[in-house]
Amino acid sequence: MAVLLLLVQAQSALANPQEFTLSRGQIPILLVAPHGGSQQLMGATVREKEKVSDPHFTTKRDMLTVELAKEIADKFPAGQKPSVLISQVHRQYVDHNRKELLSSHHPKGRLAHRRFHNALRAELSRLKKKHKKVLLIDIHGQSSQKVDVTVGTREGKTISPWSEDLLWSENGLLSRLKKAGFTIQPDYPEQRTKYNGGFIVKEYGFDPKVDAWQIEHGKELRFSPEMVQKYVAILAPLLAERSKSLIEQKAPTL
Repeated sequence: MAVLLLLVQAQSALANPQEFTLSRGQIPILLVAPHGGSQQLMGATVREKEKVSDPHFTTKRDMLTVELAKEIADKFPAGQKPSVLISQVHRQYVDHNRKELLSSHHPKGRLAHRRFHNALRAELSRLKKKHKKVLLIDIHGQSSQKVDVTVGTREGKTISPWSEDLLWSENGLLSRLKKAGFTIQPDYPEQRTKYNGGFIVKEYGFDPKVDAWQIEHGKELRFSPEMVQKYVAILAPLLAERSKSLIEQKAPTL
């Protein structure tokens, strides 16, 4: 009986007690990691391709993207941290980068999707009330292309001139990454790529107060601690500095 009790407790520990974590930051940047979770979704069954009409169906998790999101956030200066929303649930149970009907065939999977996106919308709303514009960065990982960093913006449709300058200007993010030895794409906003921005970017990036990027990180980058450190050392300080222009300047109280 004692052995059985221990087994039940161990299985319960594996079941997901918290579907996502949200850390609220001080600046108008929200990092989202929807596919890196590894925990079970209690009461839900594993997604099956035959039951979900999704042409891009997969149950693979984007390995090390949770860790990457945290590494990026940690490199921001104290008092200038971004908000970070991380799904703890394995993609086997729910895909947060799909609309709800395609996210899962199980009611609990769809409910988890609804709660995750309610939290995302609420945090975007909070940031939009405080700042002139918000940058949403959807963090993913891919292994099908030998490209370190792919930025998807729906061919430039989910960004403003602010993001275009930050990404593609002579001293912008992609130029800096390329000079540091990373392979990057696209070369210009309108260039179509395989990873062009999925549901999250499409759902939230057409808001005039939100710029939305999907960043796909190649396997070589994610699995190399040295490359990760080099990458976040370029990305985070640049985002922290450029985000200052998005912060609403309040007039001093007399």
